[in-house]
Amino acid sequence: MQIAPARPPVCSPAPEALYYTHREIFKSFNYYNLFLLFMGRTYEEWLAQQDADLVKKVRAGDEDNKPLLNQINWIWVNNLMNQKADLNPSSAELLDWVTSGQIDAMRK
Repeated sequence: MQIAPARPPVCSPAPEALYYTHREIFKSFNYYNLFLLFMGRTYEEWLAQQDADLVKKVRAGDEDNKPLLNQINWIWVNNLMNQKADLNPSSAELLDWVTSGQIDAMRK
């Protein structure tokens, strides 16, 4: 039985750049990105980063209720169309907001 080497031989076409250590990967993150990676933002923290006029337009007439996932989706699409994709929540954040009750996925 032959065990494969940890790294390919020198003649291999695989670039050495593919072999990153955990330390090299985490050096590329700043502390805020690491926080988002492991903790994420609350709905209120995310909302504070959005355009206030856009949020007001999306939530008009529904301010007394919890935000709906569809309203967040509308903001998401608007951010994408305006090249502001970095303002959008991650899937982990959305899941956390729904499961923790910060937003409603749907109403009866």
